[in-house]
Amino acid sequence: MYAFEFTSNKQKKKEKIKSLTFTLTLAFLGLSALPLFITTSISILSNYRNNRSIIAGQQSLIAQEAANTVKGFIQEKLRVLSVAAYISNFENSSSEERGITLSRLLGMEPSFRHITLLNQQLREVYSLSRTSSQAMTKLTAETRDQIGQHLGKGENYVGAVYIDETTFEPMILTAVPIKNVFGDLRGALVTEINLKFMWDLVASLQIGEKGVAYVVDRKGNLLAFTDVSRVLRGENLSGLTEVAAFINQESPVAGQIKVAPGIFDTPVLTSHIPLVEPDWAVVVELPLSEAYAPVTRAIIFSVLITLCSLALAVFVGRYLARQITKPLIKLRDATRTISEGNLDMEIDITSADEIGELAATFNHMVQSITALIKKNQDAVNVIWEQSTLLRESAAQSAESMSTLALSIQQISKGATEQTVEAEKTATQANQLAEKIDSVSAKAREIEEITQTTRSLTEKSKDTVLLLQEKTGQTDQITREITGEINKLNLSLEQIRGITGVITNITEQTNLLALNASIEAARAGEAGRGFAVVATEINKLANQSRESARTIEQILNQVETLILNSTANADQAHQIVAEQRLAVDLTSNTFDQISSTLDAIIDLNSQLYSLVRQIDEFKTETLQSIFNISSISEESAAACEEVSAITEEQSGFTNQIKNLASKLNDLAGELIKISQIFTLSGAKSDS
Repeated sequence: MYAFEFTSNKQKKKEKIKSLTFTLTLAFLGLSALPLFITTSISILSNYRNNRSIIAGQQSLIAQEAANTVKGFIQEKLRVLSVAAYISNFENSSSEERGITLSRLLGMEPSFRHITLLNQQLREVYSLSRTSSQAMTKLTAETRDQIGQHLGKGENYVGAVYIDETTFEPMILTAVPIKNVFGDLRGALVTEINLKFMWDLVASLQIGEKGVAYVVDRKGNLLAFTDVSRVLRGENLSGLTEVAAFINQESPVAGQIKVAPGIFDTPVLTSHIPLVEPDWAVVVELPLSEAYAPVTRAIIFSVLITLCSLALAVFVGRYLARQITKPLIKLRDATRTISEGNLDMEIDITSADEIGELAATFNHMVQSITALIKKNQDAVNVIWEQSTLLRESAAQSAESMSTLALSIQQISKGATEQTVEAEKTATQANQLAEKIDSVSAKAREIEEITQTTRSLTEKSKDTVLLLQEKTGQTDQITREITGEINKLNLSLEQIRGITGVITNITEQTNLLALNASIEAARAGEAGRGFAVVATEINKLANQSRESARTIEQILNQVETLILNSTANADQAHQIVAEQRLAVDLTSNTFDQISSTLDAIIDLNSQLYSLVRQIDEFKTETLQSIFNISSISEESAAACEEVSAITEEQSGFTNQIKNLASKLNDLAGELIKISQIFTLSGAKSDS
């Protein structure tokens, strides 16, 4: 009797399985987390939208307040000028009275740097400045025309911002009309306003904690900002999204928030308010971190609540999972014990649910397996007895077959090896003959190719000589081009000197025209014609100055082209020199190739002679190989005589076959009994 053991001496691999407790806990957590996640997401989205609307309203209020402050600064100055123009009878007052009125205006408004009174023809009647050395240089004829157009429409004039060349402060020209009691235009009051006071006004605006405000004109030029250096540089901000919207005359949408890079190249909430008069805009920027701080705090609070709820769900889910898996763990432990070979056990689970039913079914299965093992043991005993008889007969057959197999093996081995070697040698001999013929043909081809290559080498050497000649010509032309460029550079310097003389003459003419204008103004009506001539001379001087500047720019461009041409000519000269070296090297290489080809032709002739000698020995070698093949065939015939001995062993083979048939029937009965149950995870050794 052989007992089946369910535990083997081999070490079993333990498979890593997933805990059912963990799975149930994870499932409970998922069912709890899904509605919690949906609720939290809806709450966060609602808070985000509400806070976004609040932020949009606050941003609009901040921008409007800043715009009103900046606009009020300019409007206040225009109102002061309008009141002064209305209550002062400039048309009928004397020069002394005009001076007193304008002096009071300068004392009243620190931002007024220069005040000029124009008559009905927009000609200067009286002018007053804080500094005697300063003059209103921007009040040109073109500016007067623009002032006349605005005043003719009943509008105040606000010019473009410019930086004073002396004080480096931002300035602007404004003008208000002077009318009589009937509303007729009788002149204009022009003021140069220092916008430095507006810088302090913009810097004092409180835009949150880290927000900023700045003013731009319709071209995107920065007019006022806390960083004064950027204003003095004349920085243009047309690349910013909000400034571009103002330039393109896009109207701000109420309640809309724009997130874009700001003036410091960081993401900000931005909006702008156009001032209309003047044609400026106030842009307000607030950092995203500050604007969305309430939203961020609300999201963090919601996430913390969600995490606490998830922790509670994990605790409850783990407790419920342990209550469910406790009987299953008992069933698992019992299964492990049975898999080790101990069938003398029973699971004690009395619950009335599916797990209790599973335990009862498992106990019944253990009893069935015990009965099955007993039947298998009886069948194995019978198989053992029959296999003993089969072993004795097989031993006798094996002894005879061993002797026969040894003889056949020795004879067959020798014959087979000899036959194989003979065939192999014959095949190699045929291949060798083919290779000899191929080598002979290739030797002829190599000789022809070598001769052709040598001919091409001679032609290439002629081409290289021609290339050397052309390279020398190219070098000469490059040197001539360099000389012509140097001459052109000298002519350019002469033209530049003439342009300097023209510029000096223009400056002197402009100064003379200015002096003439001053004298004409002093002469009054008598010098009006002379003033017109002086104005025309001034225009011609300005045109001459612009022409001189244009010529200077053209000369700079020509000079740049000359420098580039000189550099290119030098580079071309260097390339020609390198090309000449490469051509010389190529010529030497072709000489070496020609010498090498001569040596190859000599070696090829010797190779062809050796191939012909090898071909003469080919026939004798093939005849010897055919003789060896005949001897191998005679050895194979001897192997056929030995094979007759194997017939004597057929009787023993039949007896073994009958015994194997009985053993097969018994094994079939054992298989049918074993198929009643399937044993997984256990091995039995007999």
